[in-house]
Amino acid sequence: MNFVIIVTFNPNIDDFITRTSILTNCGVRIIIVDNHSSVPFDVAGVVFIRQRSNSGIAAAQNIGIKHALYLGATSITLLDQDTDIDADSIGLLSSTVQSSRTPIAAPTHRSRSTGKLYDIVWWDFGRNRLRRDAMLDLSGSRCTNIAISSGLTVSCDIFRMCEYMDEQLFIDYVDTEWCLRLFKLGYPVKIISSICLLHEIGDRTLDFIFFKLPVHSPSRRYYRIRNSFVLLKYPHIPIIFSLRNILIVSIQQMLLAIFIKGQLINYLKSYVGGVVHSFYCGEDKHDATKS
Repeated sequence: MNFVIIVTFNPNIDDFITRTSILTNCGVRIIIVDNHSSVPFDVAGVVFIRQRSNSGIAAAQNIGIKHALYLGATSITLLDQDTDIDADSIGLLSSTVQSSRTPIAAPTHRSRSTGKLYDIVWWDFGRNRLRRDAMLDLSGSRCTNIAISSGLTVSCDIFRMCEYMDEQLFIDYVDTEWCLRLFKLGYPVKIISSICLLHEIGDRTLDFIFFKLPVHSPSRRYYRIRNSFVLLKYPHIPIIFSLRNILIVSIQQMLLAIFIKGQLINYLKSYVGGVVHSFYCGEDKHDATKS
């Protein structure tokens, strides 16, 4: 029995109700955990849990996961509030993790605005570097150790091992940390390339000559800065991986501060705040080398 868990925070309520209604009409079991956005919601057959405060995506996902386990779930699919997915795709993802030796599966993702297929990102532990592969063949599958959380489908045996999302991270790098933690325990993510979800990183993008930079608010960038430093504390995260992220997010922060009009001080404050607060967050509580 598969459950879909959706964490919401100020969604477009009409679009969101339409999406969930389509899924519930197809028999999909849905648990919604709302992070105190105080939106009206009423769809028959949906379990709705409203938080008293915004506890972050990781904590909200854990609440939904534990409730699904209580209801007898055998697998769980995590979805973003703006993700479009059909019941057949959910069924294929859940059957994959329940009938194969790989208890974690995920779809591919395509940019909603540009139509570009996002590369599969994975960390090559042998060469100690980040790799990107374009999944051009949409008929096969492959395994990776980093995946976007939207569409991520997991056998409940994993959660019964108490491998939940890291609530200290709040939002950014939650999926990255979890995937790398499980990979070190021997569980890669199987990418089902025949399933492709629309996904967008950032509110919009800044277009430079050789790359596009996703734009997030200074308050959201705070967590990206903070958590890139926090990941240095985890034994299952390669140090070079963390240092690479720190360099990239620092350069990105500088570019955002320069090119987003009127936000220079706010981006500088979020950078300094993220660095300072990283010293008080994310102690070594995940030792993937210990059984």
